[in-house]
Amino acid sequence: MAIQKKYRNISEVNLASYDFYDLFTGTGYKNFYLADAIIDSTDTKILTISQFYSDTGYTASTDMDFDITMAVPITINGDCVFNLFAANSGTSANVAFTIKFYKVNAASVETQIGSTTTITKSFDNSTNILSGKATLPNTRIGAGEKLRLNIGSSNGAVRIMHDPKGRDTSATPASFITSASFINLPIKL
Repeated sequence: MAIQKKYRNISEVNLASYDFYDLFTGTGYKNFYLADAIIDSTDTKILTISQFYSDTGYTASTDMDFDITMAVPITINGDCVFNLFAANSGTSANVAFTIKFYKVNAASVETQIGSTTTITKSFDNSTNILSGKATLPNTRIGAGEKLRLNIGSSNGAVRIMHDPKGRDTSATPASFITSASFINLPIKL
């Protein structure tokens, strides 16, 4: 006699993996790398979890935006630690940097998340690490909306490095550390 098989209409189970610290705090942390890539024939600055070689790997500007568009809603809340690498290959300069986070809705309206972090560094044909944290309040970013990292600089000749693979580029002076700038985003579980 054959054993009867019963199939129930059971929905698919989502598997998630969290460490003890994530469960204890209710927050998971994920590294997002700064990068630039050719998207629709345009060099575009993005935030990504993939470690690939950027198209250029650096940008010299007084105002830079790195975006990621959310496919599903997420809630962020907590301390976002960042490590940004900057370099110059010219004259000496004291440079003030501002780091801001924005939620960008479908109509491209920016809403700043948290306060502005300001860091001043001295350059003399050298690299510097912009290491700090921004406290991000409880913010929901919906599907189709963007999280934006904005980096401002008082000197447009200083380059922000953004190659997720950390390669040495033609823009880095002899004191090269890495070009893999990233943020460690706090995501509510």
